Amino acid sequence: MCPSGNAVFDFRVEVNDALIQKLYKEWLEVGKYYFGDYYPLTPYNLAPDEWLGWQFHEPAKGEGFVQAFRRDGCIYKSAELRLRGLEPQTTYQLKNYDEKELIRATGAELMDRGILVDIPERPGAATIQYQKANRAG
Repeated sequence: MCPSGNAVFDFRVEVNDALIQKLYKEWLEVGKYYFGDYYPLTPYNLAPDEWLGWQFHEPAKGEGFVQAFRRDGCIYKSAELRLRGLEPQTTYQLKNYDEKELIRATGAELMDRGILVDIPERPGAATIQYQKANRAG
């Protein structure tokens, strides 16, 4: 995912239209946050056995998203990622695009304990959008 869209398809192979539509919808919802604050949530690395995660945050609105990546050689299916730049007393609603249930937590909880990101597949990725709970719709 990146701040602009560019589609390249190999028409010689079968296309998963439902997946393309799902991912495009995700991009429409979170793409605007790429222009906000950037926070690395893990040290940058290219190691095949490590997680990588970052956060894009729009401080004026109190919303943004997290991207997490489990690499092919990583034996750990979960990672705790501590978010940054949130208001400690504010409650946030989080939506993992690969899960049905929404999560609610305070900014203090998300920054101190973090969020548990579970990615069963290797390699795999997760996108988690968050916003202030009173703005959630």
